[in-house]
Amino acid sequence: IDGPWEWKGPIAREGKCVYGKLFRGKAGFISLDHFKDFANYRRDGYDYEGFYEDGHSSHKDKDVYDLISESGSILSKSIKQKLNYRKDGNKGFDTVITRLQMQTFVCISDFEYMRDKLGITCFTLQDPYFEHSSCFNIIKKHFKVLDLSGLGLNDISGAVPCVGALLKYLYE
Repeated sequence: IDGPWEWKGPIAREGKCVYGKLFRGKAGFISLDHFKDFANYRRDGYDYEGFYEDGHSSHKDKDVYDLISESGSILSKSIKQKLNYRKDGNKGFDTVITRLQMQTFVCISDFEYMRDKLGITCFTLQDPYFEHSSCFNIIKKHFKVLDLSGLGLNDISGAVPCVGALLKYLYE
């Protein structure tokens, strides 16, 4: 009987949704309709270069991101080989690739199965699925122009954290 292990690759390959470790380090799917806002919230309006330049990403993360960017899509074993993630080399590949997925810069595009082995993950950038709308910043901007006096709030300082908490609950 087929189950999630058998159909996650074909679903990711279709390109109608994004698959990756997106939810507290756990793998899951998100529709393209929702991914734009999801990614905008997670990235807070950043593209990867700005994210890195502002100090939100490590050198190891950038090396992995750049290799995936140059390759278009690449198997995890190839990333490990090219960037020396081996017993006596770099450490923490799983942490780096999970972090890049959680930040919505990288996703799983497919799996390659070898005889009698588990699937080897193929990664790609999520940018083809992503459009900048800066959802979180738009929501914050709208709260600044709303009359919140009827809510008992003197200013928006109480409202914006509520929006942030709501988005955090929905998307983390």
